[in-house]
Amino acid sequence: MYSKILLLFLICLLLCHFSQTNRAYKPIQQHYSFFPPFYEQLSHWDFAGSAKSFQYYIQLTNDERHQQGLIFHKTATNFKYWEAEIEFKIHGSTDDGADGMAFWYTKERNEIGPVFGSKNQFNGLGIFLDTHDNDRNKNNPFVQAMIGDGKKAYDANLDGSTTSAGQCSAEFRNSDQKTKLLITYLDETLTVKINFHGRKSYSNCIYLENIQLPTGYYFGLSAATGLLYDNHEIHKFIVKDLTPNESDKMYSEIYEEDSSKTEEKEKIFIKYKELEQYLRKLINEKQYLIDLENKNQQEAEEEIYQYFLKITDQYDQLSSKLTNLLEFVDFHSRNQPSVTSIHLYLRDLDTTILENSEDITMIVKQTEKMSNFFNNDVIKKNQNFKDNLDQFVQEANDLQNVVQHMIDEQELLETDIRRETGNINSNITKKKYLTFWIFFFLCQIIFSIFIWYWRNEEKQKKKVL
Repeated sequence: MYSKILLLFLICLLLCHFSQTNRAYKPIQQHYSFFPPFYEQLSHWDFAGSAKSFQYYIQLTNDERHQQGLIFHKTATNFKYWEAEIEFKIHGSTDDGADGMAFWYTKERNEIGPVFGSKNQFNGLGIFLDTHDNDRNKNNPFVQAMIGDGKKAYDANLDGSTTSAGQCSAEFRNSDQKTKLLITYLDETLTVKINFHGRKSYSNCIYLENIQLPTGYYFGLSAATGLLYDNHEIHKFIVKDLTPNESDKMYSEIYEEDSSKTEEKEKIFIKYKELEQYLRKLINEKQYLIDLENKNQQEAEEEIYQYFLKITDQYDQLSSKLTNLLEFVDFHSRNQPSVTSIHLYLRDLDTTILENSEDITMIVKQTEKMSNFFNNDVIKKNQNFKDNLDQFVQEANDLQNVVQHMIDEQELLETDIRRETGNINSNITKKKYLTFWIFFFLCQIIFSIFIWYWRNEEKQKKKVL
C-alpha cells in the first residue's frame, strides 16, 4: 500500500518539476543571440568604442588604459519574460583589475558613458561585474544588480553601494575557464546565477522579487578600463523567451486540477514518513537502552572483581607475613626452649587464619553467584542488582575486618617475639661475660701461685749455696 502511495507521490513531483521547467526548454532566440563561429550573427548588433569582433569572441576592451567598448542589439524585445546566458573571460597581467563589464536590459541603447562604458541614469536593468576595489572594502570582484529609473545615478567611487539591489562575490577574474552568467526574469522575479572555474553547476548569486521590467527594452554588453586595465571578452550570448503560450496555460490548468486530486495522497504519504521516522526513533532508543544496560553490567562486574582482587591480595600478604614469621620462630626454637610456647601460639594463630580462609572461599562463591545473576534477564537484573551488590560489599567488608584483625594480632605477636628474643639474647650476653670474668680470675690465681712457687724455689737455691 505504502509503495503505491510513494509511486504516486514521485509521479506528482515529476509533473510539478516538468511544469516548472517546461518554459526553460524554449527554443533559442537566434535573432538576439550569438555563439562561435559568429559569421552573420553579429549583423543585428551595433558596436561602439573599443569593441571589435573576432571569429570566436567579441573583445570589448583590450589590456590598455582608458578604454570603453559596448555592443547593443538593434531590435527591442517583443517578449515579457526571458533568460540570458553570457559566457565571458576577464583577464589581465596585473594583480588588480579594472574596471569591469556590464549586462544591460535598458530603454536606452548604444550610448558610451561612465558606468562600465555605458550611460549613467538609465532606465531598466544593469548587471555589473566589478573587478576594481574603489571603496577599499576588499570585496572585489563581485556581481551587482541595479534597477534604474532614469534618475538614480551609479557612484563608481562607492562601487555602486548606494544603488545596489543585490550582489555576491565571485572570483571570475583571471580564471582558467570561461565564466558563465545566467540571468532569468520570470514572473516579476529576477535571479542571477554564476558558474566559474569550470564548475559543473551554477551557484546562486542574486534573487529579487517584485521587479517590473517592461517589454520593448534592448539587450546590451559593455566594458571599461581606467588606470588599470584588463581584457574583457564575450564568447557567447544566448537569449530564450520564457513567456508562456496557450499550450503552457492549458497544461497549467490540467496540472492544477490533478494536484487537487493528489493532495490527500500527499498528506497520507507525509503521515507515513512521520510514522517511519518515529519507528526509527524508537528503535534507536531501544538500542541505546540495551547498550547502556550492557555498560552498567560491565561496570558492576568490574567493581566486584576489583573487590575480590583486593581481598585476595590482603590474604596473600597476610599468608606471606605469617610464613616469614613462622620461619623466624622455627629458627629461634632450635636454640631457645623458651620460644616453644610462642611457636605453639603461632601454630594456633595460623590454624585460625586457615579457618578464616573459608570466608574467602565463600566470597569467591558469592562472586560466581553474582556472575550467574548477571546472565539473567535485563529487567530482572535492574531490579535485584543493587541488593545483591550491597550484600556482597557488606560480606567483603566483614572479611576485610577479620583479615585486618588478624594482621593486628600478627603485629602484636611479632612485637612479643622481638621482646622475648631480646631477653634471651641479653641472658646469653650476661652468661658470656660471667664466664669470661671467672676464667680471668682463675688465670690470675694460677699466675700468682706460679710466681709464689718460683720465688720459693729461688730462695731455697740461695740457702743451699
